[in-house]
Amino acid sequence: MRGSRALWWLVVVGVSLRVVLWCFQAWPYGEDGHRYLAEAMNMVNHGVFSQSLAEMPSPTAHDMPLWPCIMALIYMCVGSVKVMQYVLGMLNIGLLLGSSYILIGMLRSRPFGFSDKSIAVAIGVYLLMPETVVFSLFNQPDQLAVFCLVLALKFYFRIREKGLVAAVYTAMSLLCAVYAKPICMPLAVALIMAMPLLAEGRLLKRSLVCACAASLLVAGLIPWAIRSKMAFGRVGLTTISGRNLYACNWGWMVDSFPEGKRSSLRADMASLDERTKNMNPMEKSQVQGRYARRQLLAHFGDYVWFTIKRHPRLYAGTGSIALLKYLGLDRVYDALDTMWGSGEGRGYVQPPPDKPYTLFEKGVGIALQVASWCMLLVCYGLVFCGFVKGFRNIVFAKDKTHDSAYAKLAFVCPVLCIVLVAIVIGPVTSTRYRFIMIPFFAMVAGYSCMPKRVAGRSLAVSDFY
Repeated sequence: MRGSRALWWLVVVGVSLRVVLWCFQAWPYGEDGHRYLAEAMNMVNHGVFSQSLAEMPSPTAHDMPLWPCIMALIYMCVGSVKVMQYVLGMLNIGLLLGSSYILIGMLRSRPFGFSDKSIAVAIGVYLLMPETVVFSLFNQPDQLAVFCLVLALKFYFRIREKGLVAAVYTAMSLLCAVYAKPICMPLAVALIMAMPLLAEGRLLKRSLVCACAASLLVAGLIPWAIRSKMAFGRVGLTTISGRNLYACNWGWMVDSFPEGKRSSLRADMASLDERTKNMNPMEKSQVQGRYARRQLLAHFGDYVWFTIKRHPRLYAGTGSIALLKYLGLDRVYDALDTMWGSGEGRGYVQPPPDKPYTLFEKGVGIALQVASWCMLLVCYGLVFCGFVKGFRNIVFAKDKTHDSAYAKLAFVCPVLCIVLVAIVIGPVTSTRYRFIMIPFFAMVAGYSCMPKRVAGRSLAVSDFY
């Protein structure tokens, strides 16, 4: 594949940085890696999908099974948890390299038609946005989900040329993304619903392409739904949506209310917790989810305002504290968390009185955080510039050709995907949740290199190809 020297240097630097960090890993689990490890080990040792560490674990459905199955397969091959951790890290680096290669090819082709300079900007954001570095290394399914999404987008934008074949490959890739991370489900549904805009031919033909892709996605999810029915007596894919709605979206909002209202609502939640404590996980999640949806709709105005206040925090994190923990630099990690972090829920402890944090430990933490914030601002600046130029030069371009409509759709797609993911995330602002947005940020950032005028005239969309 062709490519400028700067583009390939970016790929080399991005991948090499991760390889170096992989060599010095000390804590590769991240926030949820131990849970996935438990699920993998229970499949190997007990033949049951469960995150429980009990001697005879009972079935659970908090996660989707693709990543734990990969972990279980690797463990059966290598026979060592430690070796499995290193293999998983290298697998994630391979997935990152593969998705970078796919993204480069997609952005070079229609409907994007990016120049090498634009592709270099997009890949720079994709590889070097600070939080992507550490979250692409943890033994968690985030990088796998992003790889599947990028692969799905590659096929998605070939539906016009390849028709049903590309739609089928898109649906299969989206299915894998959902089996990796359930947050991909809204994206999968939205992309499949928009397929008629990409397909060629009459409306009936375009609708059939969409229907085939949707049917394939649903059919692929049926086996896991049947597993839930057999395990819990309830059809469902995961308990995470109901649990998060109840404990996070609604529970955190309750804590923001004045004391009187908060106490009343917390008492109501305690009563629900008592009624559901003996239910199986799927049934409990569904009951809690219904309760949370009713309450959120009843307090919709408060919820919107609560989300508006909390959601911007999602974009401020850089993964610096997670990176320090990954490398085992616990005192630097705690020093940084004490100075600029929340100090809550991250293993934070006060230093021993006779061993306070040294100036060097604080300096390393501050230097890493400042460098990460600077890089984050650069990436956001490129994304914002691409957003503005894309709207000016593509969405509002006067070119009315068939290719113009296709180019507009290509620009609007990642923008709407970012908005959709932001709505789904809502007030749950863990930096890792932003990882799924990275390929869409990269696509938008690529538009930042579009020229404003070409040969003394306004830019037409065709000039970008």
